[in-house]
Amino acid sequence: MVKYCVHAEIPFLKFEDPHLQPWIDSMQPAFQIKGRHTIRDDAVKMYKGMKKDIEVELQNLDSRICLTSDMWTSSQDLGYMCITAHYINAEFNYKKKTISFAEVKYPHTGYAIEEEIVCCLTEWGIRGKLFTLTLDNASNNTNACEELIKYHKHELLLEGQHLHVRCCAHILNILVQDGMKIIHEAIDMIRELMKYIDSSPSRLQDFNTIASGMGLRANKGISVDTPTRWNSTWKMLVEALTYKSVLTSYANRKMIDSPSEEEWEKAKAICEFLKAFEELTLIVSAHRKPTSHKFLPVVLSIRHALKDPG
Repeated sequence: MVKYCVHAEIPFLKFEDPHLQPWIDSMQPAFQIKGRHTIRDDAVKMYKGMKKDIEVELQNLDSRICLTSDMWTSSQDLGYMCITAHYINAEFNYKKKTISFAEVKYPHTGYAIEEEIVCCLTEWGIRGKLFTLTLDNASNNTNACEELIKYHKHELLLEGQHLHVRCCAHILNILVQDGMKIIHEAIDMIRELMKYIDSSPSRLQDFNTIASGMGLRANKGISVDTPTRWNSTWKMLVEALTYKSVLTSYANRKMIDSPSEEEWEKAKAICEFLKAFEELTLIVSAHRKPTSHKFLPVVLSIRHALKDPG
């Protein structure tokens, strides 16, 4: 019951719904639903038991542990940090476990990040087992690693010389974002047309009528990119090229500006280029297997694409 509730994310309060027990009685009258307090206590008990098992496993490892961590801000403007442990167990199987998900008070300085990481390592009893720490390229993360090395280098392998591993996917993201300034200018007309259609239910309805008439699937909404996510531009261009004839027809019927053939050709070339980055990002972002050995071939592929776009 508890495993089901956790997996399905069912609120404990649902167990006091007045219609639940009668429904259970119709199938098995002898089965009595537990109250929400009992279910909650059972869930906490199971959590503590599983945490203890992982703690014993980590402390008994003959190998070192690699950590990955990231921070983000919730819709309530609260800062959170997640820490994941990666390791090879006694059977030589790759394992990963989320060992911390905690709120971090502002400001998110390097010292605050370092303090949270050290508290996590101390709680799990693995301060002497840390190998590497993978973070993105933000300056506060660099400062956090410097603080760790400064005060805990006696517990680190080679005194922390190879502690900080920079996130490969984030590096790729920086590469793409650097070129997005030029790319955005080249596809302005396509973006503005799609934003125009998506901004009104009646316009979207007219768009879908044309699409259906051309044998294309109607959409509940149109993908418009956001400045902070470069792959949203790729997804927007994929959709725009798929519905090229529909967009052109819509613009002609409404007598509004539409992309020229030259702009469509640029969009096609940009889409193919961004597709390569998307595929390469997915390669280094796999979370069920090691990916660090794939990064150099990925970077060389990007270099080749930049030198020879054709």
